[in-house]
Amino acid sequence: MPNASIKRVTPKFAERLIKHTDQMVKGGKALKNRPVNNNRVEKYAAMMRDGQWRFTGEPIQLHPDGYLLNGQHRLHAVIKSGTTHQMVLVDGVDKDSFRVMDTGMGRRPADALMDVDVPSKSTLMAAAKLMVCHNAGLDFFKTQNLNLVTRQDQAEYVISNADFMSKWVNVAWRTYEHSGGTNTAWLTFFMMARDAGEEAALQDFIDGVRTGANLQADDPRLALRNWLLRLGQPKPQSQVIVSTIVRAFNDHLKGASRQMMRPAYSLTKIGA
Repeated sequence: MPNASIKRVTPKFAERLIKHTDQMVKGGKALKNRPVNNNRVEKYAAMMRDGQWRFTGEPIQLHPDGYLLNGQHRLHAVIKSGTTHQMVLVDGVDKDSFRVMDTGMGRRPADALMDVDVPSKSTLMAAAKLMVCHNAGLDFFKTQNLNLVTRQDQAEYVISNADFMSKWVNVAWRTYEHSGGTNTAWLTFFMMARDAGEEAALQDFIDGVRTGANLQADDPRLALRNWLLRLGQPKPQSQVIVSTIVRAFNDHLKGASRQMMRPAYSLTKIGA
């Protein structure tokens, strides 16, 4: 019968669990865990060292024979960080459950904002993921970098920027409806423009892209609008759309001409 308790998980305790599990696997007496994701371990360890790790109630699960079924990344992070943390420990879990762990209905990113009064939670969380990655100096075109961003990181970003995001997510939806792209891409772009000190230039830029009215043939806003409206399915990643919008916005800021827009697969700094 499984038994749950709250345990102070020290580096030595984590080492014993992992060592015992490895021995059981080598002896053919235990199922092998997933390969360790070193990036995830680094991320968790950094959070633990910086005091950002929170007690969530997510358990470390052990077989009746004492080997690990779930929680290896947290244990490796405890070892790497050299810190001690309170964790729920559930022992006596049947090994057959190992094959079905994490295969049920997962939590949506927006569930992290259940108690936060903001609109369009899914869009805010998606934009926050890109912004957290970008603000950390990481290339958000690389999946491994995006995977370093936790839901806690996303939720904290949304909470810290709730007023601006709540206002501009509605603008993002309207712009998406009139000119295409994705609402995530537009909201991410708005955040980047604000951070670059170019919020005052947004409305004129958006108005031109939305309607295309009274624009010259070489206006970058018209070139962007035409490119967005031609996008088929499946659409490019939001990262590509954000970067392409930034390219058009920079042209607009400089008063530069552009008759044709091509997708951007790298992000240029706003104002560059």
